[in-house]
Amino acid sequence: NMVNQIHSFETLSFQPMKGFASPHLQTVFSTLFSKGGDAPPSAPFFIPLDDGDTLHCLLSTPATWEPSNKTIILIHGLGGSHESNYMIRM
Repeated sequence: NMVNQIHSFETLSFQPMKGFASPHLQTVFSTLFSKGGDAPPSAPFFIPLDDGDTLHCLLSTPATWEPSNKTIILIHGLGGSHESNYMIRM
């Protein structure tokens, strides 16, 4: 089970580009002016929740990734997807 393989979390700091401290400005700018390219190949997996709902996840693994490397979890908003420019750019 993918969830059981998660051992620990490390919070990374985030420094927005100068002049883009507002999260709203970051969203608008990246939506209008960013060309993210194509979404990477992804494999779906599902996490059942206690309330009967299911969390749908996509796992994108770079070709050069190794198990000793860190993993980053990106979560998009309700109007986004793994194909959104801001998600691809990350």
